[in-house]
Parts: sequence; C-alpha cells; structure tokens
Amino acid sequence: MKATIRAYKDSDYEAVKQTLKECNHYNPDLDTKQKLHKKIVADPESILVAEIDGTVIGNVYFIDDSWNPTVWRLAVRSEYRKKGVGETLVKEVEKILKKRGRDEIRLFTGIHKVENIKYYQRLGYTALPTVQQVMQKRL
Repeated sequence: MKATIRAYKDSDYEAVKQTLKECNHYNPDLDTKQKLHKKIVADPESILVAEIDGTVIGNVYFIDDSWNPTVWRLAVRSEYRKKGVGETLVKEVEKILKKRGRDEIRLFTGIHKVENIKYYQRLGYTALPTVQQVMQKRL
C-alpha cells in the first residue's frame, strides 16, 4: 500500500504525537498542539503527514527560510519503516522547497546515530563537519 502525503491538520495531532514518541523525537515543550497550530498558520505546508487508509503513519516538519531551510522531526511508525515512507516525506519537502526557490536543505541527526547517517546519505545528504549542542532560552 502506498502512503499519501498531505499537509498536517490540527486533527492529526494525537497521531503525530504518538509517532514522535515511538521514534523518541517527541519534545513536550516543542511539540504541543498549540505550537504545531502556530507553525501551520505561519506556513501551512511546514508539517507533512503520510497516511494510509486515513491513518497517519509518519510525519516531517521543516523550517523554510532563505538562509537555512531545515528538516525536522522525520518520524515513521515502526510497522511502516523500510517501506519508503520516510523517503517519500523527505522528497516532498525537497519538492516544496525547490518550488519556493531554495537550492539546499539541511537536517540534524545525532553524530552517533550511524544508521540515520547512512539513511540520509542514501537520500543524497552529506555530513557537514560540525559538533553542536542545542541550547534554549524561554522569552
């Protein structure tokens, strides 16, 4: 069965949350229903979901700015992994960004997550020489 890719809707929240949790990507400070709603109000295509027969099985977020378009939160339910769902989600983000005139894209994965690095390399991504620590401050 082939997954359909579409823009996230508020009604997808619980399914996206569960998928993120299953993939250890869920952040209770960042991935609230309210923050995802703000994200799609600002850019309706910035969160995509993959679904089969009306069931959300994967998702990806992206941030589009002209300086550093970035992929975030690629997550696919375990029973649908290694079936092309993640690749389809990433390719859809790339297609959207190309239509918007962007000529490159970045993503973050753990430097010790060798399987993830190999996966993204198969999709054409190259590792950049960097080590980062993400920092946060509430305003």
